[in-house]
Amino acid sequence: YSEMIAEKIRTASRAKLAAHKPLAAPTTLKSGPLLSSEKLLVIGASTGGTEAIRHVLQPLPLSSPGILITQHMPPGFTRSFAERLNKLCQITVKEAEDGERVLPGHAYNAPGDKHMELARSGANYQIKIHDGPPVNRHRPSVD
Repeated sequence: YSEMIAEKIRTASRAKLAAHKPLAAPTTLKSGPLLSSEKLLVIGASTGGTEAIRHVLQPLPLSSPGILITQHMPPGFTRSFAERLNKLCQITVKEAEDGERVLPGHAYNAPGDKHMELARSGANYQIKIHDGPPVNRHRPSVD
């Protein structure tokens, strides 16, 4: 087996892989115009999608549209997930609150065991958080 393992290591060492440089944490203050968000980015992920979400959000500039995130995650983890992303990203990332206005340069993570919906209020979008029944066994649900 040792020769087989050694050959696999030699083969892997010759693989042409693109290097991914880790992005530095933002050094600028998180501030920007508090306008309404005309466009939205909506992200849904199942269990295990946390790193994919980080990979998408981390390089986004403050000029990004408002972002809504629904991640299949139990209560107690969504707030710390949002806080971790907030430290790593230029945009503001937080756990969504009922009645909150969606702003550009902000990402709102659905609270665990709650559904997050969007309502139009004049020129603004407003977040609605509720305890509706699970959808396909999930709350929050990406579906």
